[in-house]
Amino acid sequence: MPLRGRTNFPDEQCFFVTTTCYHWYHLLATEACRQIIGNSINFLNKKYDSAILGYVIMPNHIHLIIYFKKTNQLSNWMRDLKKFTAVLIRQEIEKSGNLLLLEKLCLRPEGRTYSQRGRYLKCGKIVLTTSI
Repeated sequence: MPLRGRTNFPDEQCFFVTTTCYHWYHLLATEACRQIIGNSINFLNKKYDSAILGYVIMPNHIHLIIYFKKTNQLSNWMRDLKKFTAVLIRQEIEKSGNLLLLEKLCLRPEGRTYSQRGRYLKCGKIVLTTSI
């Protein structure tokens, strides 16, 4: 994940962050996916001793104002948010049966499909990008 200038502020404690879904797909449009994001944020705030001062969850991106009470852990916080939520959101999309969306998100050799003999192939990740 590119740091995009985050290393320029090692002693800062408050950040405005925008993170977007891969190709701006509307992956966060359902209540279940928004709940995944909310639960993950709550967990990470405890883990990294941080607080969310404000946030907006849109269908294809998130805005956050994150405050770190002790040390700047922004890179770790964002890495964990993306890694954990990507898996859970993919599972939520699988449960919904939206094979078209799964095909768009799936990186695989040409000619392969996401569904084979009624079973899902674990072949893709939901990619979130970040900017500050």
